[in-house]
Amino acid sequence: MTGNAVDKTTGKRQARQARRAAALGAAGCAAAIALAACVGGSGTAGEDRGTRAADEVTVLDEPAEPLHGVDGRDVPPPVDPGTLALLPVDSRPTAVGDGFIGTVLPTAEDPDLTFVLTGADGTARWSRSVNPSCTSFAVSHAEGRDIVVLLDNDFDPLRNGADPATEASGYDAVTGERLWGPVDVPGAAIGPGLVFGDMPGTVVSDDGGAKVALSPADGSVRADENDDGVVVHHEHDGALLVEDGGELRARDTVADRELWTGDELSPPAGAGGRVPAYAAAVEGDGGRVLLSWAPAGGSGRPVTTVNDLRTGATLAVLPGGIAEPRALADPVSGVIVATSVADGGGVIAAYDPESGRELWRADGADHAPRVLLGGRLFGARSDDGADRVALAAAEGTVEERGAWPFPVAATASGATAVELPGTACGRAEGTCFAVGTPR
Repeated sequence: MTGNAVDKTTGKRQARQARRAAALGAAGCAAAIALAACVGGSGTAGEDRGTRAADEVTVLDEPAEPLHGVDGRDVPPPVDPGTLALLPVDSRPTAVGDGFIGTVLPTAEDPDLTFVLTGADGTARWSRSVNPSCTSFAVSHAEGRDIVVLLDNDFDPLRNGADPATEASGYDAVTGERLWGPVDVPGAAIGPGLVFGDMPGTVVSDDGGAKVALSPADGSVRADENDDGVVVHHEHDGALLVEDGGELRARDTVADRELWTGDELSPPAGAGGRVPAYAAAVEGDGGRVLLSWAPAGGSGRPVTTVNDLRTGATLAVLPGGIAEPRALADPVSGVIVATSVADGGGVIAAYDPESGRELWRADGADHAPRVLLGGRLFGARSDDGADRVALAAAEGTVEERGAWPFPVAATASGATAVELPGTACGRAEGTCFAVGTPR
C-alpha cells in the first residue's frame, strides 16, 4: 500500500470522525442526490481467485478497530457487544459473501465517493473511489466468486449537464480484481439484482424508464426493455426473471439456458388460472420471489406464493388474509416470514424454507415486522417504533424486548452489522456502524 493511499485513507477516517450526524446515516449516492438505489445480496466466496487488484482499486488490508465498553442496551440481539469492531463506512453496509460493502461519503478534502469492502470481522480489504454525482452498487455471485458491481459516471454540469454516461464494472469482492467492464448501462442499479434503469436527471422519480439486466459472469446485457414485449422483473446471481410476450420466463444468464416458464408452474389451491404474475422480491433473499395468481371465480384477493427463482418450485402459499403481501427471508436460517406491506392486518406467518410447512402464525400480532436476520424476527410494538421485540423466527416466541436499533445486515456465517450511537465509536454526535458475532 503506497504512502499516498495511506494518507488518503487516514484523512478520510479523520474526516469521518468530524462528519455531522445527517451525513452518517445516508447511503451511497442517495446521500448526494437521492437517486441511486443500493441492492444487497449474499453468496459464498470461491477458493480460486485472482491475486491482482484492478489499477483503480486501492488495496487496504487494514484490521478493524475493536470497540470496547459498548452499552449492551444499544446492541440488538443476538450480537455480543464484546465482539464489536468498527466498520470503516459511513453508509448502511450490505452483506456480500463473507463480508460487507459500504461507502465513505465525500468531504471537502476528498470530493469522491469511496466504496469500501470489508471482511466479516470488519477488516478493510479494498476500496475504489468514484464520481459522487450519482453512483450505486449491486452484489452478486457467479462461478465461485462473490461479486460487487460498482457504477461510475462522467457527470459534469458544465460539460454534459444532466445526461452523464454511466458505466458498470464487476469486481471480486475479496481481492478487488476487475472481472469485467466497464460496460455501458442506462442508469442506476435499481434492482432487484443486476437490473439497471434510466433515471431522470433533474427530479427524483420512481419511473426508471427502460431497464436492462446484466449477467454477473461477464457483464453482458441479457435482457433489454427496449425489445418489444420484454419487461425485466428480477435478477439474482445469474437467474433472471422477465416477462416476454405476457409470459413469465426464468433464465440462467451464466449457462445461457431457460429455467422455467410461468405456464409450467403448478397453480396453488384457490387460484383461478395457470398464469402467474410477478409480484415482488422477497426481502433478504433474492433467490426467492413472490408470484401472484388470479383468484378462482375472478373476484377476491389474488393468491400469493413464494417461489424459488431457479426452479420455480412453490416454497409457501401465503395466508389469504394478508392484504398487500410482503415476504422476508433470513439469509442465515432460511426461514420465510409473510406479512403485509401496510402492517395493518396483524397477520404474520412463518414457513420452513425446505418443505414450505407453516411453522407458526399470529393472526393478531401486536408488532409490525421490520427485519429478519440471524434466526430472529425483529418488530416494532408501538406507533413510533421505539418499543422493539425480537422473536425466534422458527417458533414465533418472544426472546427479547428493548429499545435497540434493528440490525442492518448479516452474512451467512452470522456476522452482523449494527448501527450504534456515535459516542460508542468515539464521536461526539451522529451514528456509526460496527460488526459483531452472536452470543
